[in-house]
Amino acid sequence: MDRYRELGNLIRKRLAYIWKVHKMCGSLKEEDEKLATIMEEHKEYHKVWEIADKIVDNEYTVEGVNPFLHIHIHLIIEDQLVMGQPKVVKEVVDELNKLGFPHHEIVHMIGIPLIEQIFNILKNNALFNEKKYAEDLRKIVENAKKNK
Repeated sequence: MDRYRELGNLIRKRLAYIWKVHKMCGSLKEEDEKLATIMEEHKEYHKVWEIADKIVDNEYTVEGVNPFLHIHIHLIIEDQLVMGQPKVVKEVVDELNKLGFPHHEIVHMIGIPLIEQIFNILKNNALFNEKKYAEDLRKIVENAKKNK
């Protein structure tokens, strides 16, 4: 078994555990509690969390979306907000909030440039390009203002 498949299996087992503990109202560590909250927000994946430890396919998707990657992107963005790094993330969230977008939708909007950054890092062995990320995030606000 290759390392990526093995890592994916471990992640899914961990998420299944987090979900089971969360559903039993058990105690979780802070990071796991954040994941449980994000998992709870995604009702469309609740059945997936129930069987996550039994899924061994490296490319598991629901309607074209990998639910495991999806919630981890959420977690990264929430952590960026808490840490205030990069600073532009909070600025963009605040501006989109003022425009009336719900937080969950904002996270999805920010997730697209974040995924593009991650893809570039993995594909090209590149560094995180904070300048490009900031530009892409600001474009989201510009487009949102035009469409409102």
